[in-house]
Amino acid sequence: MEHSHSLCLLEGDSSFPALYDMINQYISDGYAVVYSVESDPDDVVVQMRNLGMAAENFVQKGALRLLDKNLFLLPENKSPHNQPLNSLQLVAAELTEFKWILCIGSNDRFLEINQKESLLEYEKALTLPGLSLEIVCCYNAESVRELSLEYLVKILNLHQYTLHHHHSQFVYREWHPKKLIDLLTKSMNKAIGQESSERLLNILKTLYKIDGHAPFQFQNFENPIRELLGNSAKVILNSLAEEIKREISFTRSSQY
Repeated sequence: MEHSHSLCLLEGDSSFPALYDMINQYISDGYAVVYSVESDPDDVVVQMRNLGMAAENFVQKGALRLLDKNLFLLPENKSPHNQPLNSLQLVAAELTEFKWILCIGSNDRFLEINQKESLLEYEKALTLPGLSLEIVCCYNAESVRELSLEYLVKILNLHQYTLHHHHSQFVYREWHPKKLIDLLTKSMNKAIGQESSERLLNILKTLYKIDGHAPFQFQNFENPIRELLGNSAKVILNSLAEEIKREISFTRSSQY
């Protein structure tokens, strides 16, 4: 099984039916699914049943594991980042009769208790190819609303793909540094016009080596833009943050 690590930005409870549909499709294709996006597994079964899914049957067969996101991810406020990873591995190890395993989990709890560094360490650990799991890390749009642009980009850059629901299909879009440059260009065009945007982008590329080929971890737009534009940078940076959120939204409406 090929390892993959994707990010999914949800729009609250309204996104759950699409996730249930995805689970149904994956189980039909022979996958086992570990689902820890919600806090009440019994209610998840009810909601799935209301949508016509044979949720109880999936659970009884072992193809569907429903876990309380809070207890599974961070049972204690000071839980080390490797504890949820170990828990994930233990659950996956119990599913030996399945060739493929999809893990869909919420990471919002880290943000709710202000464990941002632990979240980054956990996300980094999920990139390890030896896990042999297909992992989807879910974040609620509300939980990331107040994150700094720099931190949002750090989280995003730890993922290979973003997951989207489009016309009843599930689309994995590869994430690449060039997309940040494209979104930055779009934001600057809106804020200061295309001509000024092109000049500023050339300065960023020349002085700060910001381009579409730099490694993920070195992409830092905030400080250079603030140094060049001072207080005027706020409009561009706020616009960029919103463009990123639209780009990675689970139900983004633009074409694929």
